Amino acid sequence: MSIEKDIFAMHIQKAQIELALAEQDLEYAEPDFIDAAIYELMAKRKKLDTLIKKAKGCA
Repeated sequence: MSIEKDIFAMHIQKAQIELALAEQDLEYAEPDFIDAAIYELMAKRKKLDTLIKKAKGCA
């Protein structure tokens, strides 16, 4: 495995953790914070999707 693939793998793993935390934040968000939690979740999903696409491009 190349160094570049290793770096992408680390970033993807971190993004997966961030996404799981954002899902948890949404689950427990107070009503006034639900919109913010949704935007945060969408951003984390987009980040993970983008990293996966870039990693596949390195293959």
